Amino acid sequence: MSGTHGGQRAVLVFFKDEIELKEFYNSPVIDDIMGKVNYLTEEATSIEVTAAVKKATHAGAITLLTRAFSRGTDFIILDEVVKSNGGTCTIQTFVSESASEEIQIKGRSARQGQDGSYVQILLEDDLFKYGITKE
Repeated sequence: MSGTHGGQRAVLVFFKDEIELKEFYNSPVIDDIMGKVNYLTEEATSIEVTAAVKKATHAGAITLLTRAFSRGTDFIILDEVVKSNGGTCTIQTFVSESASEEIQIKGRSARQGQDGSYVQILLEDDLFKYGITKE
């Protein structure tokens, strides 16, 4: 994802669960960017989590995560390129079960006074569950 100054940002993509994350990760949708994409699930050891979180905020990094990492995981931006291009972009791919969960996911970007952005990208089928239709 390119930032406002023509450079790269870091992207965190939160999925409802490991099944949806791995389905996306193994899909042909990301074939062109596979070399930049990492993922983090609850199966990871604490050492793997620490390394993945540190790597997730580097310029051009795309990290797929399960919702478990939306609370208590600080993605601190040390990369000056990411900082100068608007910080981390956080994408949520599911409807939260609670407002507090959504707030926590939003909070993974723009940590400790740093810039960042947040967006939800939802499947139409997920919206139907809540009575939201195209009309």
